[in-house]
Amino acid sequence: MIVSGTKYCCTNQKEIEIMSLHERWTDEFIVGSDDDIRKDATQRGDFNPLHHNAEAALRNKLKGIIAPGMLSLDKVASGIGNKIHGVMVHRITMEFKNPLYAGSMPHIIYEVVRERRISAEVNFTVSNGFDLVAVGSCKLLLPRR
Repeated sequence: MIVSGTKYCCTNQKEIEIMSLHERWTDEFIVGSDDDIRKDATQRGDFNPLHHNAEAALRNKLKGIIAPGMLSLDKVASGIGNKIHGVMVHRITMEFKNPLYAGSMPHIIYEVVRERRISAEVNFTVSNGFDLVAVGSCKLLLPRR
């Protein structure tokens, strides 16, 4: 069982402190401008018109172009890596509920729901104000002790 203050050693041999069982932590990020969304989508090779063309987005009953779902997924994975140095994300699933628009400031809540000696499971939610954006879970391979 991981208890608060347990030390783990990561690949660069620095000691780190890892969370206690069922600990929750939060993170947030900013979705850039429409141009930032277009650039991000292009860099990912995602040419879905909903990420590039406001008229296409409006035709699909959206308020404007939307950020690629991979942006949220990347931010979730980064938030886990920033909290648990040396962790490897073994599996991650995410279900999208609502889109993210330019200028949004989503909030991520992480919660450890199961922990074993070498692995842990974390659930997370991504919300933007009162809108639930995505929910998901991941299995983590913890750094060696």
